[in-house]
Amino acid sequence: MTPATSLDRRSDAAAKFSTTPTPREVPRCASGRGRGRRRGADAHLGDGIGSALFVDGRLVPNLEFGHIEIDGHVAETRAAARNRDEEHLSWNEWAARLERYLRRIDELVWPDVIILGGEVTVDAARFVPLLDIRPRIKIATMRNAAGVVGAAMAVAD
Repeated sequence: MTPATSLDRRSDAAAKFSTTPTPREVPRCASGRGRGRRRGADAHLGDGIGSALFVDGRLVPNLEFGHIEIDGHVAETRAAARNRDEEHLSWNEWAARLERYLRRIDELVWPDVIILGGEVTVDAARFVPLLDIRPRIKIATMRNAAGVVGAAMAVAD
């Protein structure tokens, strides 16, 4: 029995389950910063790196770029926002790691835009100008609220 089946039996409402990052990226690609873009990538910077790819406004399911290998390390163990805090990295040091990650994403999928989200983006002015990559960088307007909005959109479908 799946969790959704179990909840369906215990309530009058149908249950839907989705794993991160899908609910968070739906509003970003459908009506947010990714709208009108041919191909975009999304990186949610936090304890790890949640990621997504959208093509022609549609989310490509089941992709996870946070776990790709870069320089012999899992990307999110070096470039997540948590690393900046735990390793006491300067904004320049952390931005260099983040840039290396974003360049790898660019090499893999050649996005028109990369949308950055997560709580660290409140300090975007401190690190985004340090990033030198080809695709345009945009900051997610909903930040952490995108997951709630995306979950509501999924239930409405």
